[in-house]
Parts: sequence; C-alpha cells; structure tokens
Amino acid sequence: MRRIPFDLAAYRNQMQTLLAGSAGAPVFWEALDFATSAHFDQWRKSGDAYIYHPCSVAKILAEEMDILHPEILAAALLHDTVEDVEEVTAEVVGQKFGSYVQAIVEGCTKVTHVSGDSQLDHRRTHRKIFSGAALRPEVMLVKLADRLHNLRTLKALPERKRQRIADETIDIYAPLAERIGMYEIMNEMQTLAFRQLEPDAYASITRRLAQLHAEG
Repeated sequence: MRRIPFDLAAYRNQMQTLLAGSAGAPVFWEALDFATSAHFDQWRKSGDAYIYHPCSVAKILAEEMDILHPEILAAALLHDTVEDVEEVTAEVVGQKFGSYVQAIVEGCTKVTHVSGDSQLDHRRTHRKIFSGAALRPEVMLVKLADRLHNLRTLKALPERKRQRIADETIDIYAPLAERIGMYEIMNEMQTLAFRQLEPDAYASITRRLAQLHAEG
C-alpha cells in the first residue's frame, strides 16, 4: 500500500486562518499535537496518514458548519484516539483537555461502538442513542462531520462496509442533519449515499442533468 503523508504545516495555516481571533484556541493546537502523536504510523485503507481523517473532521466543522468553538474542534481531533490508541483513555483525555472535551470524545466513542455492531438491530440501537435526551448536541455535530468525511472517502473501503455506511446515512445521519437545519450537509450526504446504493440510477440522473444543462 502506498503511504500518503499528511501536510501538517499546510493544515496549521488553514486552521490558523479559520480560528483567527478565537478565544481559547490553544486547546485546539494542543489537541492537534496530541492527536498527531497518538495516531503516528497509523494509516487509512486509502494509504492516507490516519491523522488526515480527524483533521478533516475538525476542518469540516469549522469551514462548512461554522463551528469555531476550540474545545469542540479539539474533541473532533481526538474523537478516534480512545477507540484506536491503546494508551489513550477517556480519563487521559480529561486530564489533558478537561471534562468538556472528554465528554464529547466519550460520546463519539459510544456511537462508534454501536455503529460497528454486527447485530441486526444496530440501526435501532444507533437511533436510540442519537435520540437520547442526555446526548450532547456537540457529539451530534462531530459525528455528522465524521460521517460526511467518511462518505467523501468511501472508495478505499470494502463493498460491504460502503453499503452499511451509505445505508446508515440515509436512515440516521441525513435526517439528523435536516432536523438541525444543516441542509447543505444533508443534501451532500444523501447524494453520496445514493451514489453508493444506486450507482446505475445515480449515473443515469447525472447524465440527464448534464444533458439538460448543455441544452439550456
């Protein structure tokens, strides 16, 4: 597998622009250093350095969802560390970044565990977690950004996993985005999921739209 390093310097410059003037920004930069170290030598199936994913999730939150709260963005950077890095626990996250960041990361980890459940009723369980009154809204925001980036990078995954992600998106994530008024996010999720679930229909519609555009 060809390994593709992540341009951390370019990412820092992009996020500095987005976070310019944001109070409390140091927690974001500390989380970036921590996540980069924690995910060192971890790679996605696409060959990208793993840190590319959490960094992209944080950037989606800031750039496309207008979420500039440094602690929420820090939690986005850290959202996979407890799941994927043996020595990183929720308590370690709390000690380093505070109880607020810890609570968001724990919430994301809980949803991830359900998402990976192979039982037939995993959708019902997943939906129950998202509809729970105790769930932090911040967890929903991070998981929406997480799902959007995963949809944008589906190509490297096995067919069965691509289908599951697309199915969950239509069933849970796109309606959630609509419910909280993130219509552009919802539309992109539905489009990417539809392209995966119904590739022939998607290609046919795309060709027809292109034809209408050329004729118009």
